Amino acid sequence: MPRIKFLKRQRKSQLQNWRRQVRRNIAASHASNTISTCDSPSDDNSDNFCSELPTSSTSTSVESTKESLVFNSDNELYFAENSDPSSDLSLSTEDEVSFCSELRELALNHNMVESTLKDLLQLFEKHGISETFGLPKDPRTLIRSRSNSIRNTPIENLVEGLVYKKLVYKVKINFFVCDAPAKSLIKQTKLHSGYSACDFCNVRGIYCTNRVSFYDKKSLLRTDHSFRTGIDEDHHVGISPLISLPIDMVWSFPIDYMHNICLGVVKKMLYFWRVCSKNYRLSSQELSLISKKHTLLTLPCEFNRQPASLLEQNWKATQYRSCLLYSGVVAFSSLNCALYDNFLLLSIAVRILLSRFETEMIDYADGLLQTFIKQSVLVFGKQFCVYNVHLLSHLAANVRRYDSLENFSAFKFENELRCIKNSLRSKKYPLQQLLNRISEKDNLFQSCKSEKNENLYSRKHNNGPTPNNSNDYIQWKSIRFVSSVFKLNSKDCYFLAYNFLHKLANIFTSDGTALLYAQRFLQIEDFFTFPLRSTALDIYKLSNISKEYFLIPLKDVICKYVVFALASSDTFVGLPYIHS
Repeated sequence: MPRIKFLKRQRKSQLQNWRRQVRRNIAASHASNTISTCDSPSDDNSDNFCSELPTSSTSTSVESTKESLVFNSDNELYFAENSDPSSDLSLSTEDEVSFCSELRELALNHNMVESTLKDLLQLFEKHGISETFGLPKDPRTLIRSRSNSIRNTPIENLVEGLVYKKLVYKVKINFFVCDAPAKSLIKQTKLHSGYSACDFCNVRGIYCTNRVSFYDKKSLLRTDHSFRTGIDEDHHVGISPLISLPIDMVWSFPIDYMHNICLGVVKKMLYFWRVCSKNYRLSSQELSLISKKHTLLTLPCEFNRQPASLLEQNWKATQYRSCLLYSGVVAFSSLNCALYDNFLLLSIAVRILLSRFETEMIDYADGLLQTFIKQSVLVFGKQFCVYNVHLLSHLAANVRRYDSLENFSAFKFENELRCIKNSLRSKKYPLQQLLNRISEKDNLFQSCKSEKNENLYSRKHNNGPTPNNSNDYIQWKSIRFVSSVFKLNSKDCYFLAYNFLHKLANIFTSDGTALLYAQRFLQIEDFFTFPLRSTALDIYKLSNISKEYFLIPLKDVICKYVVFALASSDTFVGLPYIHS
């Protein structure tokens, strides 16, 4: 109990000392105004008049002509009723910096959320403390800089390089990969639900069926100059902290197809199949039939999740991607012609933009996306063309700059989050822990780099066919090649080589050379012809597999294929595996 009383007295003493310092600074800066309010008496005690001002135990005030700061008996600072907070009652720059820095560190150390810090700043502003100490109104401004009078430049230092242990590390920024809310936050622009939300053009949306639609609007493209000068005032909500970097504030923020297409457009399209107009709406019986067909399809081992029912609501981004590029192309072929054609427009366009085709094919994909937007309006209505759908019109322009959708996709970063989370052992010093784990992995890699990679092959066996039934080969059940894995099962055994699609029968090595023993599909044809022939994209309808086996070196394999069996057990559909 005495210890608690001692701590309370100590804390009260510290607060009193701090308040005395505040009073001294305010009194010093306004001494002339205070003295001028004192009428000089005519008696001999005039020199001591101001020093004999009444010192009531209730309050002591430091007054000017328009305002007064009052300290009550508890040494609490507040504005009197006749005070004017707009007057200049600022402390010295050092005091402002100290208070702002302490408040900033307090917010960071205690993980204060933005709403709490905002309420605190509003409370300071209400009682005049914000103006006295030069506090900003926006909590993001407080966190971003140590004070509003001194510019903090960690971002600008990226241009010159970061210095660590007397070494300068140059930082080159190619682009920022982020979803719509994060992009809006760091660029300080309107959210995706705003009327001027588009990051690439000046289109203004219209309110339609409880949402903002961007249908049939052709506007001027935004430029780095127009963004920095704030020509479109409706697009901005503040000044971006990245404005000082030598980057293009428009095109350095490409469209992430994981959030925009997979979790945005594809998810919305599957939802609208159930709620659109009666002419195109799928009945519950049709949905069940298609869902059953979709779940019966199996994907290779590179896919973390297998196809799910359309009646489920909790799909992951990888499931939407596999549905768009692979399983949906086969499972939805029995749909209404308008719905399937609309789905193919998006599927083929995205496949082209992922596959690093020539410029002509990118232009063609751009045309497909424009057609998709127009047809979606006819099928689903104008309410379908929200922010994510509108961004499809700018997708090809992003690919022209950065070569492929995969280059600026968030999939690789999302996949790494689990590894980062598992590498942290406690809440303290997360960056230091992560750096140590990365260093350990690098050291392990360097130590094993010179050793022979035994993981290229796995699971020896002696049951497979070999040329001339020879026993001179070492047989394997699995082999890794680049980013693909080939196995002796029904899912991971298809590949393209010598312009033929093959089905793997055995894997073996001879004199250190990896060889594949496979059968060949002799008959290939188009699986669909709209909007172009499927064979132009190396998508085939397969049948008539050969009885003869072919010996193919692993280095001659072009790519792995995802193959689905159709209703007829002798007919298949093969699609090239394109995403990484």
